[in-house]
Amino acid sequence: MRRPASHFLRIVAVTLAGAWAPWAYAAGWYGGVAAGWGSIDITAADWNSDGTLADVSVGNSGPAYKFFAGYRFGRHLWLDVASVKLNDTSFQATATGSKPSLWRPGPVSGKTEATGVSVAPVFSWPFGKAAAVFVKGGLFFWDSKSQSGPALLTGGALTGDVREVNEDGVSLTYGGGLEVRAYKALRLRGEWEHFRVGINRTGDKAVTLMTLGVTLRF
Repeated sequence: MRRPASHFLRIVAVTLAGAWAPWAYAAGWYGGVAAGWGSIDITAADWNSDGTLADVSVGNSGPAYKFFAGYRFGRHLWLDVASVKLNDTSFQATATGSKPSLWRPGPVSGKTEATGVSVAPVFSWPFGKAAAVFVKGGLFFWDSKSQSGPALLTGGALTGDVREVNEDGVSLTYGGGLEVRAYKALRLRGEWEHFRVGINRTGDKAVTLMTLGVTLRF
């Protein structure tokens, strides 16, 4: 009676080991860096709330980068944490002084910057050991700062002629991409991501980020 039971236990052990092997092989830590181009959906209207600016020119895209690290629980599930520097934005305009205004008459300008930390589970589908596509979604903990002037005293801190507004918050983030094996533990990662951040107290703005990076698996 012991031999069938022993044989059954061996079959179960081999089956479980075979099922677990791909997951155990793929588990481990990773880290990397990526850089690319970002765009924030901020417009002239977001700076010209009182309607006294003319010839408003807005730059809402530019370089961005991030550092990331995470853990692979298996071939299909990772946890990704990233420190992200989003692109800066800027504007230039002329304050007309045609009516009571936030601005002093004459040339005015401003800029914004935003950073954050994202935490997201990643679901991947590998193609052997050569490549994997992935999608992810999670939370983005962000901070932003905007400076503009010459300004009259309004909401926010005024240092000299510069009005400064600081904001922070939490929003959803999602994205996806492709990771390709370059050499042993080194991977190349191309990625598209979507964020939302508050800018200059004009509500949450959509942010898109496209990056190319390198990943090292440990």
